[in-house]
Amino acid sequence: LFSMTKSLGASSFVEFRDSNTVVGVTGIEPKKRRIMALGDLKSYVRECDTILKSSANDILSLSSDSKKKGEIQSTFQALTQDVSQLQSLLNSKDPSPDSVFDVQQRALERVGKLKELSVEKFPFEIPKDLASDERLKGRATVEMRVKSKDMGGKPRTEVIRMVVDGYNAPITAGRFVGLAANRFYDGMPIQRSDGFIVQSGQSSASTKMSKIPLEIKVEGQDVPVY
Repeated sequence: LFSMTKSLGASSFVEFRDSNTVVGVTGIEPKKRRIMALGDLKSYVRECDTILKSSANDILSLSSDSKKKGEIQSTFQALTQDVSQLQSLLNSKDPSPDSVFDVQQRALERVGKLKELSVEKFPFEIPKDLASDERLKGRATVEMRVKSKDMGGKPRTEVIRMVVDGYNAPITAGRFVGLAANRFYDGMPIQRSDGFIVQSGQSSASTKMSKIPLEIKVEGQDVPVY
């Protein structure tokens, strides 16, 4: 599943910019999409198809929970269909970047769902002295609505949907979800937008907030470093 995430997560293969890109209120406003390195993307998707076929039994037995088994099976079947559809799109004469991107994202969501369903219990112990009241022991979905203006100056609202991963950073994720739940970000302006990153979250000088430790989950390690 982790190998599939790396392959399907090659977001650079669907490029959002062209020479007419304009920097707007909230950052880059793309004119069109195009597929980059089509041959490489085909290879990655073939690799995903091979993994699905060779590891089907292992994936379908990820959990011993009877309720999860049915969901794992339906998610696996849907993922198999997504990968097959992605192959068909990429092998067509002129594949649509929008269609490729949509199926790619849908497949990634299903891989993430399978990962989540495979977790029987929280995978490690969090140090007891660290932010005991702010821990996300699982995943949460946060929707952020950003108000901006289109190229003609007309107001619009964009929705950014984020999956917050407490399995890898429970304290950092817990703090973010807690702030969102307490409406900390409501009405906060975008503080940086330069085409490279869109950034917000800087509190005012009067806001008092306890500090949390730097939390880093190194690839290959079971427990974060604090």
